[in-house]
Amino acid sequence: MLSNIPQPPQGLHMNETAQAIFTIGQALPCLVLAYFAWRIWQKERSPIPALCMVGGAFAMFMEPIVDVLGQVWFPREGQWVLFETWGRPIPWFIVVYIWYVGG
Repeated sequence: MLSNIPQPPQGLHMNETAQAIFTIGQALPCLVLAYFAWRIWQKERSPIPALCMVGGAFAMFMEPIVDVLGQVWFPREGQWVLFETWGRPIPWFIVVYIWYVGG
């Protein structure tokens, strides 16, 4: 019965250079939007943009569910792991949720 559980492909390795570029590429929009959210909070006294970004950050925790249901595997070797749930390592570049979903 356990033989029906999908197993991750073997031999996958995360490219360090591509991972660094992509992670920085996702962190920059987060920082820009955090700055604008802070400015709006100071100027208009509205925390709504900041709260949207917090909601986007919480949405990151849905990624393992989507990965399990869609049988998606991020390479374990060489990956900068943000968190791991259900045996699925989630990389740092998943912070895209903060600016894409929350922003």
